[in-house]
Amino acid sequence: MAYVDDSQSTSSSKSVVITFRCWDDSLPVYLVTSLNNWEPVLMTKQEDQSSDDDHRFQHTAIVQEDVSTVHYKFRIGDSYFLHDDSAPTG
Repeated sequence: MAYVDDSQSTSSSKSVVITFRCWDDSLPVYLVTSLNNWEPVLMTKQEDQSSDDDHRFQHTAIVQEDVSTVHYKFRIGDSYFLHDDSAPTG
């Protein structure tokens, strides 16, 4: 899931918070985006877990106002890639 955090955005850039829920927290979770030439960025595990069994990870990306689309995937561990089922594709 991704959303714009208006409280951290400026007139020239948007703060986009991308979250991911994972069944396991024993492996690192990375965000891989078109914003940084698809270089993996380690996501931060959120300590405020809800009562479900999923673990939540988050990363905030700063997106310049001239960027209209951001493509991203999640990488778990060294090689397992997933896309965001809640985001449009295409």
